[in-house]
Amino acid sequence: MYRTFIKIKKDIAPEQLPILTKTIIDNFNNRAGRVENLSTNPYEFVFEGEGEPAFECIQLAIAELTEPEFMTFVKAWDWIDDEDPDDCCSVINSYNKHCTGR
Repeated sequence: MYRTFIKIKKDIAPEQLPILTKTIIDNFNNRAGRVENLSTNPYEFVFEGEGEPAFECIQLAIAELTEPEFMTFVKAWDWIDDEDPDDCCSVINSYNKHCTGR
């Protein structure tokens, strides 16, 4: 099972939450497939699936969303790989290390 958890900062402007929600959900419906949000919390998103189609869809969504404009709204973001637990990581930490040099 592949899974990613995204937590949005709660101090964002109320009018921005629907825009972020649409951006996130749209990115998990991409050319590699579709993975549904399983969370009912408006500030948290959980996308999970099994097999290569889910893996590819989630990975593509992560690649598309890790842009500075989006990352400023993210409080926490984790990648969980049940098949290879050594690959589990914080997407934020990886982004900071590889994309911003922090």
